[in-house]
Amino acid sequence: MLTWFGRDPEFEANHQKWLQSGRAGAEPIKTRFVKGFHRGLELFGQHRNWQTLQEREAFNELGLLVVEGPNDVMRLDTLLHAAVGRCGNQITAAQADKIATIAGQFANRRVTLLHDTDAEGEAGAKQIRWELAQRGRQVQLGWSRTMFEGSYADRQLESLTDEELNELIDER
Repeated sequence: MLTWFGRDPEFEANHQKWLQSGRAGAEPIKTRFVKGFHRGLELFGQHRNWQTLQEREAFNELGLLVVEGPNDVMRLDTLLHAAVGRCGNQITAAQADKIATIAGQFANRRVTLLHDTDAEGEAGAKQIRWELAQRGRQVQLGWSRTMFEGSYADRQLESLTDEELNELIDER
């Protein structure tokens, strides 16, 4: 086991208060990790047996799904979609190398990004898209604030119902 983590169950309310305060003080933290865990070096979900996933139709069509955090990975896993999470909305060179390796070996060099569709998530999506493209990977957006007639604007992956999530993935 690399680490354990905890998610603040009141994050949404605390984050909304922070936004309404004009972003005064530190932004609330959604997920806390064990002290000493170097989340910029690891990917949540990297431990999978990727060869067994190559047989899944969605994996072959979408490539490797890349999301922001552990909760997103676990949510997708319940719907039988394989993903890795970066534990944040930015990516490090070490993480980009790991994603490029997995996508190159098992996903026909393809990656689909499913970041939160807020400003921070989309900034992270731009950065990771650039990093992975430089490593020769085909990167597509799974969703954004403007795709699908804006129906997913300012949403987090974990806020989607199973039906919405399956519909979103089927659209890709």
